[in-house]
Amino acid sequence: MTAPRPERSLVTSIGARPNVSVVIPCHDAARFLSDALDSVLRQQEVELDVHVVDDGSPDGDRIGEVVSVFRQAGAPVQLHREPHRGVAAARNAGLAAVRSPWVAFLDADDRWRPGFLRRQLDLLQNDDVDLVWCDAAFFGPAATEKTTVMQTHPSEGEPTLAAVLAGRCMPVMSTVVARTATVRRAGGFDTRLEACEDFELWARLVADGARLAWTDEVGAERRLHARNRSHDTRRMVRGQLEVLRRWAPKIPVGHPLRRAVMRRREALDREMQLTRAREAIAAGDPHAARLALWEVVRRGGSAKHAMGAVALRVMPRPALNWLSRRLGPDAPTA
Repeated sequence: MTAPRPERSLVTSIGARPNVSVVIPCHDAARFLSDALDSVLRQQEVELDVHVVDDGSPDGDRIGEVVSVFRQAGAPVQLHREPHRGVAAARNAGLAAVRSPWVAFLDADDRWRPGFLRRQLDLLQNDDVDLVWCDAAFFGPAATEKTTVMQTHPSEGEPTLAAVLAGRCMPVMSTVVARTATVRRAGGFDTRLEACEDFELWARLVADGARLAWTDEVGAERRLHARNRSHDTRRMVRGQLEVLRRWAPKIPVGHPLRRAVMRRREALDREMQLTRAREAIAAGDPHAARLALWEVVRRGGSAKHAMGAVALRVMPRPALNWLSRRLGPDAPTA
C-alpha cells in the first residue's frame, strides 16, 4: 500500500492539543478505512486527532496496517483494540480516549466532504448548541440513484424531544459533532441495544436539556454496500421500537409527547409488516405476503396495500409479479 501524503498544514503532530477529536469505529470495514481517514485529514482550519477503534474485527490486522501507514505519514491517528462488543461499545471506547472539547463521529465506511468540520464547529460555537448534524449524500455500488439522507428521511423544525422520538429530527450519525462533556455526561451510547443506539442517545440528550441544531447542507457521504447495518430493516425497526418502548412508561397518559410516541410506534409496526410482505413477495409466497399486507392495512396502511392483499387471494402469481414492482425495496411505504 502506498503511504498517503497529507499536506502538513492539514494535520497536527501526535502530541499537539487538538481542537476536535474524531471517533471511527471499525468492524469488517478495513477496505474503506483509508478513504474515511483521508477525508478526515483533509479537513482544513482545524486541529484534530483521530481515534480508530477496532471492534474485535476479523480484518483487524488490515485495520492496523491502514492506521500504521497514516501514522508513518505523520497523521494524528491512534488505534484502539477492543473485543467485539458492537458499535456502541466501540464508540464509547473512542469517546473515553478523546482529549478535545469537541467530538465528531464518523463510521469507517463513510467519508466527509471538504470543509465539513469547520462548518459544523462554526455552527456549534455561533449558535451555542451542544450537538449539530447535517445532510449526507449516498454513494457506492448499492446506491441506485443520487439522493441524500434528508431527501429520504427529512429533518423538520426544532429538534425537540417529541421531534426526535417521532422521527421528524434524526441526526445523521456520520455528520454528528458534539460537545464532548455533554455526550460523556449522558453516559455515551447504550451498549445493551442491538441497533439504534444513536437514536436512543439523541433522545436522552434532548431530555437532559442538551441543545441540538441541524442544517440541510450536504457535508458527508454515506457509502451503501451489502453489509450496511442500516440496510437490515427488521433490525433497525426492532431497535427503534425498543427505544420507544422504554420511553412510553415515562410519559403521562394524554400528554402530547405520548401521542407522538404512539404514532411513531404504529408507523414502525406498519413498516415491520410491510418488510415481511416484501420478503414474502421476493420469496414467491403469496399466502404469507397476503397475511402481512392485511396486517399493514390493520395498522393504517393504504388502499394500495388492501388491493394487493385482495389480488394475492384472487390471482396469486400475477399479483406477486405486480407487487414486486409496486412494493419493492425502493417503493414508498405509505
